[in-house]
Amino acid sequence: MRQLGHQGIESFLYVTRTHIPAFEVDARLLKQAYYASIGHALIREQQLCTLLPLLQDVPHALLKGVALAYTIYPEPATREMSDIDVWVPFEAWHTLVSRLETQGYRAVPSPTTPPALLRLYGGELKLAPPSEELLPIELHWPLARGEWVQLTTAIDFETIWRRRQHISILGYPVTILAFEDMLLYAAIHFAINHRLGHFGLRGLLDIHALALYASLDWDEIVRNARRWRLRTMLWLVLSLTVHFFGTPIPEHVLGQLRPTYWRRAMLKRLQTDEAVVNTSRYSPFCRFVLLYLLVDRPRDVFRFLWRTIWPEKQWAMARYGQRTWRGIWRARLEHFWDLATNRERL
Repeated sequence: MRQLGHQGIESFLYVTRTHIPAFEVDARLLKQAYYASIGHALIREQQLCTLLPLLQDVPHALLKGVALAYTIYPEPATREMSDIDVWVPFEAWHTLVSRLETQGYRAVPSPTTPPALLRLYGGELKLAPPSEELLPIELHWPLARGEWVQLTTAIDFETIWRRRQHISILGYPVTILAFEDMLLYAAIHFAINHRLGHFGLRGLLDIHALALYASLDWDEIVRNARRWRLRTMLWLVLSLTVHFFGTPIPEHVLGQLRPTYWRRAMLKRLQTDEAVVNTSRYSPFCRFVLLYLLVDRPRDVFRFLWRTIWPEKQWAMARYGQRTWRGIWRARLEHFWDLATNRERL
């Protein structure tokens, strides 16, 4: 039995007395982590009291950590986080960034999402906080980006935006995703953006906590997963959540999402459970292959493979800043290498 390292779930385990059969857990470390997280949560609340007033007249949806910590987690301190994610329409970015800059935040250019690519395809903008104690803020547009989403799915972002729900956090009115959409988004972020790694168990814990929410409409989740071509991806994420946390996912849900036998066999050979807990040891190539196995339709697999090897000229020019035909060829080769070595986030 392996020792549980720092996964960002210790506070939750301590408060809920949740047991993970695959890991040996030191109760003293859980307690220490919980009390440390209380201090972090207090600092985070002070930061939110500065941020949330700036959002009042800006269309937005708080994502992941903050949205879940103040709704479905037993207490905010039990959901650790490394940033604050906000979905904001691109046309409202300038307003919000200007306001955050007056509070000492500064935009940090991303090497994987240069401004030209951001304008054409969307992406993320990270804003560094004025002090190390505070969390960075990441603006997202659209909700999920990247070639995997663009080339292999049919996600209805407009519908997701329309059915946001209104709640109050620390006395401020805010909007978050409907919990059914939150689960799908959390699954995409975990399986595609991070390819099952980067605090893998914390990503699954969000799915576990959402699955425990009594009012979750599983039929709606299955319909959207099938309609938006997210079925295989969601089946894998839910299966891993059951594997590690014993999450009570309805059996008919897993049955309706279950992919073909050969696809399940290939995913098993990839040892996806090891990918969750052995981030540094799991092969980047395996994570690369994983992206193709999670595509629902075979014809989209070939489309995604072709665009991996041969990205569109406009995309390559925007992503790598190339203008000559030699530079575009070089950009295409560099892009394939970035994907194969797990440097490019999808």
